[in-house]
Amino acid sequence: AAALMRRYHVPLRRLLPLPTALHGLYFDAARHHVLNTALFVPYFAMPIIANVVIGSQQAAYFYAAWSIASFVFFLPMALSTALFASGARDSSTFLMEFRKTLRYSLLACTATNLAMLVLAGPVLRIFGSSYAANGRTALIVLCLGGLGLVIKDHHVTLARVNDDVGREALLVGALSVLEVGAAAVGAARGGLTGLALGWLAAVGVGVVVYGPRVWRAYHDRVEVAPRRTGAER
Repeated sequence: AAALMRRYHVPLRRLLPLPTALHGLYFDAARHHVLNTALFVPYFAMPIIANVVIGSQQAAYFYAAWSIASFVFFLPMALSTALFASGARDSSTFLMEFRKTLRYSLLACTATNLAMLVLAGPVLRIFGSSYAANGRTALIVLCLGGLGLVIKDHHVTLARVNDDVGREALLVGALSVLEVGAAAVGAARGGLTGLALGWLAAVGVGVVVYGPRVWRAYHDRVEVAPRRTGAER
């Protein structure tokens, strides 16, 4: 940062935050925050559900698998975040970029899932042999959910670009509660693997809900709202 400041002759006072820069954006910021919170409910709640329903030892196995699966989710999430940043700047090329990130995300998740069929055990063995023995199946199931999260993340990005954040927050919140609830029921009936399968089933429901609009956007049958400034909002 210091090198760039020297290179482009940026004085320090230019880096100070200006409250006026947020003029007209407070409500938008609040809506996006609610949506972000809804998106992260399953991520933080699932280990708690595991600990409460199946006990601390099985929860440790789950948390290791969940943490590794999160790496599978990261690339699609990063691509959809970059897609939103690009679409917020210039919506004219959004659908073209949407198709590209959707294809790359699904390809990356598919490749990782195939790799996990072989590598799930060895990767979990880093934590100990008992983790590999007990968490391998759960890890494979959780990674499969990444394909559904690709659809979810792109649906959310489409809603953000179209300034439909409030309604999207309600939808994502309801389906996030479903994910947590299905995981709890699965854990009560089938232990660690049941927890993963219950969550995967709820993610599948999300694909059914999110999928049609994502499919229409992929085939250029969804209108994208033109970019608006903070003052226009």
